[in-house]
Amino acid sequence: MDKKFVVRGKTMKFTSTSPDNHGEEVSYKTYDEAKRVSEELKTVFPFEEFKVEEV
Repeated sequence: MDKKFVVRGKTMKFTSTSPDNHGEEVSYKTYDEAKRVSEELKTVFPFEEFKVEEV
């Protein structure tokens, strides 16, 4: 099974709005990609703590 990584906040979880996988947690293929997204989210939500987790 392929590794997937998700970005989770202390109070936030990001789910897909696509009809194909609506409601499923958004995942990334690489740790680096998920880390980049978490850093971008930190600029939008500066008071949230984000972490990258392998699922």
